[in-house]
Amino acid sequence: MSVTNANTAIAPTLSSAILAIALVVHTVIGIRSFINNGRVSDFNRYYEIASTPGRPYVEYQVEHSIGTLLVFKLLGGLGGRDAFGYGVVALNALGDALIVAALIRGWGVEAAACYAVILVPVAGTVLQPRRCVVDGRGNPRRGVVAAGPPGRIRRRARRRQRLQVVAAGPRAAHTPRR
Repeated sequence: MSVTNANTAIAPTLSSAILAIALVVHTVIGIRSFINNGRVSDFNRYYEIASTPGRPYVEYQVEHSIGTLLVFKLLGGLGGRDAFGYGVVALNALGDALIVAALIRGWGVEAAACYAVILVPVAGTVLQPRRCVVDGRGNPRRGVVAAGPPGRIRRRARRRQRLQVVAAGPRAAHTPRR
């Protein structure tokens, strides 16, 4: 058996193993999302959108597209916040499974394994509860790691502004604003 034949025989097995491991990680994230259903702040906002009476985009703000709004309204009719959260997680798992199946059918196991591995950090950040951190201006920011004391954050911002002026040249500093 030549080296080329050995590599082609190992590649499908390796990509299948990577895909299986990534899917196990996705399953663990999904189970943790079911367990932490009540503490995921994004789900609370989604449920607020789903359960608010009135005309969306007119009587209350919605930061999502019309299709997403319709899905939220549909899942909001399942009955309560817990059922809504379980529906969101289940719909996410179904969507990921359909994408993986389509990738396997269209481009092979390697493409599906790449998708599943790349999506692990995204699924971990979207479906897990996040602590609220206050930024330098006193505004709450979810999922942001504090960069240090507020004074240091302001100094960094001022330094960045000075560098932008220097990079733009001397004329940009004296150009009147319109």
